[in-house]
Amino acid sequence: MILRHDFPDIHWLKHHIKRRFNLLTTSQDKATPNGWPTVLLHVNTQQTYRQGIRGPFSLFYNLKGTSQVRVDGYSAAVRPGFFFLTNEAQTYDLEIPHFAETFNIHFGEQLIGEVQTYLAQRLPYLLDHPVFENERPILFFNRIYPQSPAIRRLIGQIHYQSQINDLDPIWLEEKLYELLLCLLLLTQKDRLKIDQLPLLKRSTRAEIFKRLSLAVDLIYATYDQAITLEELAASAYFSKFHFLRLFKVAFGQSPYQFISAIRIEKAKEWLRYTDWPIHLIATNIGLENTSSFSRLFCQKTGIYPAAFRKQYRK
Repeated sequence: MILRHDFPDIHWLKHHIKRRFNLLTTSQDKATPNGWPTVLLHVNTQQTYRQGIRGPFSLFYNLKGTSQVRVDGYSAAVRPGFFFLTNEAQTYDLEIPHFAETFNIHFGEQLIGEVQTYLAQRLPYLLDHPVFENERPILFFNRIYPQSPAIRRLIGQIHYQSQINDLDPIWLEEKLYELLLCLLLLTQKDRLKIDQLPLLKRSTRAEIFKRLSLAVDLIYATYDQAITLEELAASAYFSKFHFLRLFKVAFGQSPYQFISAIRIEKAKEWLRYTDWPIHLIATNIGLENTSSFSRLFCQKTGIYPAAFRKQYRK
């Protein structure tokens, strides 16, 4: 495992990627296994652009600020509270146009392989074949995900231990295994959503879900701004009618309900952990005034914002 507080020189990095890191050594002067090692990148940066990196399975996450990740011709804006996934051997670009504090996790190939083998095989097989054997890689959808409570907790724990320089290798590996299992559950849920779409061929359903995910990414990037149904439908390359119908089937709620749920979750977070006045929270989730926010919050939670904050802090 490698913890860095700066982005490595791009030419150095591409040099080692080509050689599968077989020349890289750890601080104990022991050669790492061929392939990407596990790397935690906790970096404060004003501006950076990293182009054409053929990376491992990676989780892009920001504690502050926004980054842009581009993969396969698609660009996603990653804000705090959300993360983006790229697959092993995908080539990505990372751009940070302004200040951001990143906490990106690049999962080592050996770690991913061991998890994949564990999930794919029964216990008797593992007892006879304890060493990872290269199988088909697990593929995740390239899209923005909101952090679940479990993922928030795990990333928070890893980040905290890295801050105090207390990353025990066994502890870290356990946490990374837990995090990978949480991510696998997310992609399993995505596949269940695909199966719900009313189309005959699975390949067609997968393409429809991929296009719907473009609209979801746009929502996550702009939930605090005014956005129209026409813009959401256009981002997914659907007419409004087809977009509304397919979105509700895939995600179990309408676009308006989806956006409202995100706004309420962000409001809950700020009510719990900040002393921001109610009108500032309303503005930060994209609502025009305190009254609109209070009505929506009460409608969704059964309690008004001020009472929620008071109840949480008892």
